[in-house]
Formats: sequence, C-alpha cells, structure tokens
Amino acid sequence: MLKKTFVILAAAVFIAGNVATMQAADRVLASVNGEQIFESEFNSIYDPILAQYRQVTPPSEQTDARITELRNSILDQRIDYLLLKQQAKKQGIKATNKEIRDAVAQIKTRFPSEAAFRDELKRENLTNAQFERRVADDIANTNLIRSVVEKQITPPTDAQVRAFYDQVQLKIKGRKTTLPADEDQVAQNVADQIKRLSGPQVRWRMILIADPKGSPAADAKIARDRAQEVKDALRKGDFAQVAAQYSQDETSRQRGGDMGFIAKGDLTATSPALDKALFGLAVNKYTTDPVKTDIGYFFVKVEEKITGRDVTYNDIANQLAEVVYQNEARKAYTAWLNDLKSKSTIKKNA
Repeated sequence: MLKKTFVILAAAVFIAGNVATMQAADRVLASVNGEQIFESEFNSIYDPILAQYRQVTPPSEQTDARITELRNSILDQRIDYLLLKQQAKKQGIKATNKEIRDAVAQIKTRFPSEAAFRDELKRENLTNAQFERRVADDIANTNLIRSVVEKQITPPTDAQVRAFYDQVQLKIKGRKTTLPADEDQVAQNVADQIKRLSGPQVRWRMILIADPKGSPAADAKIARDRAQEVKDALRKGDFAQVAAQYSQDETSRQRGGDMGFIAKGDLTATSPALDKALFGLAVNKYTTDPVKTDIGYFFVKVEEKITGRDVTYNDIANQLAEVVYQNEARKAYTAWLNDLKSKSTIKKNA
C-alpha cells in the first residue's frame, strides 16, 4: 500500500516556539475569522527563523527585500495554520494520545539526551504541557489534510508513474518536459536526486564556526580564535563530542555534528573547497585544518562512504509513486485551502 507522507503542511515550523503572554498593547498583525495573531506570538516563531537565516546567509544577500519576503511568508504560513486548526476543531478532528506520545518520542530523538530536550523547552520558554498541545495541534491539522486529500485522490497507477519517470529522464538529459511549471520543478528535483544516487556519497559530521563574509574585524578574530580552539580540542577529543561543544550549527550540534549522507557536488554552492576536502577524506578521517567559506569555518569528518551506481526505474518506483501522489495531493490541498480562504475572514495589518 502506498505510504502517504503529507509533506504539504507548513505548520511543522511551529512545533517549537512559544506563544507569549499577550499584553494589552500587543500589536495585532493579522486575524483569521476573529482569532488574532499578536506580534509577540509571531515574533516567538519568526525570530529564531530569522536568526538562523542570518547565520547561514552571506550579509550581501540579507537585503531588506529578502527579509521582508521571509517575514511575509512566515506570517502567511501562520494564517494557514490557524485556518487548519479552526477547521479541524470545527470537524472534531483531534490527535489521539498515542499519536501525541509517538510524535513527542520521535522529536526527542533529535536531541542527544532527555536533559538536552528539556533545556530546549526551557530556552523556548515552553512547559511540557504547552509543547504537547502544539504537537497535538500539528497532528490534528495533518489528520485534517489527510481526510481532505484522501477523499479526492487515489494512489497512482504504474502507467502514471512511468509517464512521470519519462519526464524525469528528459530533465536528466537536459531537455524540456511537457509538465506545468510547478511539476517541472518537482521533476527537476527528482532528476537531481537520481544523479546524486548515481554518484559517490558519504555520511559525515561537521563543526561550524560562523564567520559570515563581511563580518566586522573584531568578530572575524573571535571566529578565528574559536576555530583554533576547535582544532586544539580535536587533537585530544572525539569529533562528535567536540561538535556538541563547539559547533554553531544548532541542529547538527545536538547530534554531535551528524549530517547524514551527502552526495559529491552538493556542497559546491557553499564552497567547492569544502566539497573537495570532504570527498578527499578516508573513512574515520577529518580535516585537521578548517575549510574557510563565506559562511564560516568548517571541520568535517567522514563516517562512511558509498560508491556510485546505476539507478533504474525499478530501484525508485516506490519513491516515484510517492512523488506523483504528493503532486496530486498538493494540488488537491491547495485548491481546498484556497476555497477555505475564500469563505473566511482574513485581515492582515502588517
């Protein structure tokens, strides 16, 4: 049976992030059927995303227009989230206790320990009960989407999947497809993934010391000094432990710098030198000197290597079927959501 993984719900970004206590002077950014989105609530969600954006994006690209676009996108996602939450409540769709327990358990696997998870809740100013309510809302929204989509579409036939595969092959060969723009981009993404699977891959860890291009001289010196600290620490300690202590990439730091698998060429946009250094390492070896990029200093280690191989239709038929299903699910969901919006009262003040 085709696995239906509903990736169209943008609400996942709201699992963490505290709804602050509202003050009388709190500015209302938007309202959704009378339910208000306060600035303090929105900022508790937006500020961590903006901070991460500033960390990984070169200063020259952090224009006012791009930051405004990011802010508007997050606000639109929050509006959609509230619409879904209201509709789920209206239809009596809830998360079961088991779904909540399973989801919380899955989220906790992203942290190295229970203590680290509790520290994150504390940092976000969330109680465990508030966090579980957020998880419950996310699950209810996803269940709502599932109920909407499953009524409108069915798993694709093999002929439909093969037809899409033919379009992907055109993208691999650098030719034009007959797909609409959004599906053409999906086909390009699949083509890129096939190329990745066909080439060498490594499972790797990293330590990032942030030093964006254009940083003030004083900040650049602090970053250099910290990179030297990491270099010295690696001579004495385990790479994962050093990553957990020093890395400024918050997500991977909590996993000891573990980044999973990556294909040769994926890091070229960040730095050709970084890609070359990583794929030039033997298993269990790391860069003793950091690789400098526009983002900062990277130490990288190779945990495992996979050589390239031919990828056939049979190798990826199930994944392709999922992609085709997701294409249809996305279209059905978007049409339904737009209809819901047309029947709702939505006001934006920002």
